[in-house]
Amino acid sequence: MGNRVSAAPSPLIVARDREITTLTLASPGSANALDRAMVEALHEAVDSAAAHGSRVLVIEAEGRAFCAGLGLAGLEEETDASLLLRLVRIELLLEKLWYGPLLSVAVVDGPAAGAGADLVMATTVRYATSAASLRFPGSEFGAVLGVRRLAECTTSALAVEVAASGRAIGAEEAERLGIWKFVEDADQDVAERIARPLARRSAETVAALQREASGFGAVPDPMGSLVRSLAGRPGLADRVRELNQRRLRARKTTV
Repeated sequence: MGNRVSAAPSPLIVARDREITTLTLASPGSANALDRAMVEALHEAVDSAAAHGSRVLVIEAEGRAFCAGLGLAGLEEETDASLLLRLVRIELLLEKLWYGPLLSVAVVDGPAAGAGADLVMATTVRYATSAASLRFPGSEFGAVLGVRRLAECTTSALAVEVAASGRAIGAEEAERLGIWKFVEDADQDVAERIARPLARRSAETVAALQREASGFGAVPDPMGSLVRSLAGRPGLADRVRELNQRRLRARKTTV
């Protein structure tokens, strides 16, 4: 959709077509994980889209996974402070989408896990193929992230059950719950057909719709919940490393 205007930073491709900006997560080798580079690239791209008069953001991804969540490369060098900073930056990005002046569309063609699932839930409108799924495993290392947005789109009981168990929400279940609408193929034509009608209103009207729909200032603070859940308990980096080791061992036993 539109002309490619930036391939840097490298994890993200940005294309702008009049009122629509398309962001493509372009790091399939890491399952489009939200490492530092990806998070900061997304912040910059969202800010730039708003500054240049875009009204709609389309978020899509290359590769088999939409977004694997928190990037774990270089985990041995992480400290509690550096991990907490990255998670706070992710939450700020989610709030920028949820409360910001732009409408946003996620086109999900593959699994979205952890912060990647939170990224999907922070968008205004969601479409997905049969390959899509959502999973919220943050509770395994004590993180409260994205639960409120899932609860607002479904029910509080479902959000707690899914976050506590870490189970996946498959494409069909998510469609039944109203999380997203189904599309057979997540190509650029699909994204354009979805986004174009949303871009017809003025930027001021779009921003007002976002404020009204998100109830800005009228809901509990998800950033506060995230920081309290992580900073209030020492050993964050060790817990994430232990989680990663368990996953690696489980992967070896299934090969």
